[in-house]
Amino acid sequence: MPKPMSIFGTVIALSACLSALAQDAPALQQWTYHTDAYYLSDQYADPGGRLNDGQVGAGADKVIYRASPLVMQISLAESAEVTRVVAHVHRHNGNYTLTDFRARALAGGHFEEMGSVPGFFGEVTQKDFELAIDVAPTTTQRLQLVFSAGSIISISEIEVFGNAAAGAGTVQSDLPFADVDRPTVSEKDLDGDGTAEIILENSKVGMVFYPALGGVCKVLYDKRSETDLAYDAGGDMGVLRDQLWDPKYFFSKRFYFAETGSDDTSAWVKLSATGEGGILSFMQMTKRVSLGQGSEIITADYELANDPSSQTDYVFGMWWHNFLGVHGATNTYYVPTVDGVAEVTHEMGVTSREDAGDKWYYDLARGWTAVRSGNGPGVAVQMPFKYLNCIYNWIGTSMPVATVEWRFNRLEIACGDMLKAQVRMIPFVDMPRVDGSFADVVGALVFDEPAGNGLDARAVITLAEGAEPVRLEFGWRTLPDGPSATVGSGEVSETGVAVEVPIEVGGLAAGAYALTCTVTRDGEVLGDMERPFSIGGVRAVYAREPLEERVGLARTEDDEGLPRHELSREVVTPHVPWATPLPGGPIKALTLTGDQNCREIVELAQRLDMDFTYVKFRTHNSDQWLYQGDRSIPTLQHAQRRLAEKLADEYDLFLISGLEWDRHFTDAIRARIIEQVEGGAGLIYIQPDGIKAGEPLAEALRVSAGDRSFWGYYQWHPSGGHYLTDALPWELFPVTRRMDYETQPAGEVIATLGEGDKEQPLIVANQLGEGRTLAMTWDVLTHTFPYRGYAGLTPSISYRGGWLRPEFAEMTWHYWEYWYALLARSCTWAAQRTSPLDIVSVEATDPAGETPAQITVRGACTDERTYTVRVTCPGADAGAIGCRSGERARGAELRRGDRSRRGRGVGGVGSGDLQQSAGGDHHVAGSGAAHGAGFVAGRPANGRREARAEPGAE
Repeated sequence: MPKPMSIFGTVIALSACLSALAQDAPALQQWTYHTDAYYLSDQYADPGGRLNDGQVGAGADKVIYRASPLVMQISLAESAEVTRVVAHVHRHNGNYTLTDFRARALAGGHFEEMGSVPGFFGEVTQKDFELAIDVAPTTTQRLQLVFSAGSIISISEIEVFGNAAAGAGTVQSDLPFADVDRPTVSEKDLDGDGTAEIILENSKVGMVFYPALGGVCKVLYDKRSETDLAYDAGGDMGVLRDQLWDPKYFFSKRFYFAETGSDDTSAWVKLSATGEGGILSFMQMTKRVSLGQGSEIITADYELANDPSSQTDYVFGMWWHNFLGVHGATNTYYVPTVDGVAEVTHEMGVTSREDAGDKWYYDLARGWTAVRSGNGPGVAVQMPFKYLNCIYNWIGTSMPVATVEWRFNRLEIACGDMLKAQVRMIPFVDMPRVDGSFADVVGALVFDEPAGNGLDARAVITLAEGAEPVRLEFGWRTLPDGPSATVGSGEVSETGVAVEVPIEVGGLAAGAYALTCTVTRDGEVLGDMERPFSIGGVRAVYAREPLEERVGLARTEDDEGLPRHELSREVVTPHVPWATPLPGGPIKALTLTGDQNCREIVELAQRLDMDFTYVKFRTHNSDQWLYQGDRSIPTLQHAQRRLAEKLADEYDLFLISGLEWDRHFTDAIRARIIEQVEGGAGLIYIQPDGIKAGEPLAEALRVSAGDRSFWGYYQWHPSGGHYLTDALPWELFPVTRRMDYETQPAGEVIATLGEGDKEQPLIVANQLGEGRTLAMTWDVLTHTFPYRGYAGLTPSISYRGGWLRPEFAEMTWHYWEYWYALLARSCTWAAQRTSPLDIVSVEATDPAGETPAQITVRGACTDERTYTVRVTCPGADAGAIGCRSGERARGAELRRGDRSRRGRGVGGVGSGDLQQSAGGDHHVAGSGAAHGAGFVAGRPANGRREARAEPGAE
């Protein structure tokens, strides 16, 4: 087999050669990295520079990411011939798996594969891995590392080896553009992922769009200056990244469908995507980006459409995200505010942490922003001022450029309607600064420190290629609101280059002024520029009037004026009226659940006489409140304000499910709830969480932090006789999951779930001041994953339309009625509204109906009154047995209803008297039996606590 051996030998020789090259090359320094992946926890987060600090192996600090795969962007300090990339990866346990590790280099506007090595899986034996990729020398300034991890990856160090490239600079080579004499659009798979990218270009500008990455533009190339003005920060980052700030949503995470077209005067690409989830499933984002003949102006026409089938008018806040600037250069960002044009300069490796971070501009004067690199190239961006909410720059010290972002006010889009907006980008060269951009103009006002009583200044104007001439009118105005004067004019007709027009201002007294420039074409005002200056060192407050009044909702607080969505009892579903009406009137309760399951509050109120107050909350561990429930509560802060209003009232009971005590509620809210409970109100907390040690609720519930048990399912059991647990068919309760706590709830354990060493508390009672508390640990599907959180009142046994266990589909009896019966009893007990009559057991041992059913009740009242025991079985007849205090039952019959013979449930009709003596057990006998969906054998009646009444007993 000489031929395979020869190939094998060639591979070995090539590998050895590459390895030798890598060993000869030094480690590159001062590179930076970025990824959108989330950290496993704060403990494993990277405070900055941990992956290139020179520490490797088991003892080094680890950065652990949750990602599948993890895509990391490496930005080298300068262009280099890369020969080797090494990742030091740690495997903590069998959950850490890695299919392969790949390295890619940016070339020609896209990332090309350099090489890969296999990863690891199976049993854990080796824990530290040095994954090395040796490659032929590849000149680049950007790398993309891809870890094909199962779900998590732990990294201690990344090493990059190579040599500085000769003639390294900021200009990219091998871009996918050509010398064209008219606008063109084409498709080519540049990154090898099987999806074509869109290349849009004319003689001045080239752009590359990635439909598979949210339709973003990752290359914005100015052919005149040979400069790429976009920065590819990985993933769906680039230019014209589409998202919403309210509701918070990223269209850029969706695949964009593309249409293209061109003629002799223009070329265009139309990119569109539909959202996902709630109202967003009915929303379509579309952008049509076009280039004209011989012009550098980029026009992006946006539409956000609300499909008629949504049947909902909804409020949306659009947000544009862009990484703009010249990689490797000093970039200055300009924003027109009412206080003047704000400037912020950024250079990677030079900008300090104190100067970096968020730069928000809300008090805007005009609808444009711009970035200019140190040697002159840049781009101005125009957007409709009337919709503008803010302009924003984010400056990361490890990023070569900052973001250029703006967002619209929140605007209502009616069902079947759309919002239209146009964004224009104008690349420019040789501009000294930017003080304005409008129509086809980019302009600046430039002057040195004023001397004497005058000012020598100049306007610098760039007209886009092919634009018509413009006229400039110059003047000054006295600050803050004094007289003004015109001082001259000029014209600009040359296009595509920066043109200077001198301005002479003289005869000014000491004072503060603003230099003004109005630009017109054929008598029509296109726009204006202003810049303050001072004569004689006089200072005054500068303020510029905004272009026009802005429309829409500027803040999420404006949602307070939207119509409120109150829970309605209008829809009535089949139910057992366990406690309606309730002697003494309804229980006044404040009820809080995850909003997606708020209907369960109405279901409980059908079964328990309850006057409930509800406030919309979301148990998702994220900021997305999207399409669910009350539109006037779009954020957690809104919910907290509404709840604080409701807490001005007094309640008999607080019923809370799945919400985190320390995250969902403010200090004031927690204090107010505790105050009312200590004063006598009841508190029921289903799946309590977020309760810190030392606070009053921790003392009352005696529970620590916990998380939901994913895999275990446990049967429920009563822990002896109690008002909450008597006469319920516990064997018919479905098995459920539970919350597992570091310290289980302590107190009076009323019910448990699980057996043997798996047994844990299910219902625990305690006292807080004068109030009763109940902690309930069944699973309502809340935990730390941001996309989960659906807390209702009853246990979760299904998810996204499917049963969690196959046997749940076989439960044909009305198991949920027993959950609601338990909840109804819990509410009356916690609110201290129990009746003097207790049903302690219901026995029906003969399915054939030959043996009389036995209902055992206990009462503690001595006065003469009549009680009615109602027997209700779904799908069957129902009846009542009247019993008078002081009398004993005389053989009242409960006969099986005719319909019960065709179903699982049975019912009975009949009447009888009850002879009562204080504290005694009493029995009502009948020939019918409750079974299946009705009553079944209760637990023994011995060992009962003080007398209690079944909710709803009359």
